[in-house]
Amino acid sequence: MAGDWIPIETTLPEKPEVVRVAKALGKSRDEIVGMLVRFWIWVQAHTEDGHLPGMTTEWIAEVVHVPHRLFGELQKVGWLSETEGGVCIPNFQRWLSQGAKRRLRERDKKRRQRLEASAGVSRSCPDDIG
Repeated sequence: MAGDWIPIETTLPEKPEVVRVAKALGKSRDEIVGMLVRFWIWVQAHTEDGHLPGMTTEWIAEVVHVPHRLFGELQKVGWLSETEGGVCIPNFQRWLSQGAKRRLRERDKKRRQRLEASAGVSRSCPDDIG
């Protein structure tokens, strides 16, 4: 669906957490980013609040097709938690919720407007091509 998307920071491959996970798993940072994207896409489709009751990281790893060890490392860097009650994604509301996406769109729109106003640039390339 055209409206489905997840935000990815351009600095994600260089984040210390990604570097730590990559080193611990013996994978490249690009491989880890790919696994994270695959996982976050699945998470967004299956929770509205970042809580996955009754789920285990073992089961999620199988469904998402990533190594189970990824989730242990994500717990170590604070990007995931697992309890007897299920799995939780910290900061879900900040990054993957619909409200977060709305805030990010509004922020980007304002940023573009300020840049255009300060540069006196006319918009020669539309945002939506299609």
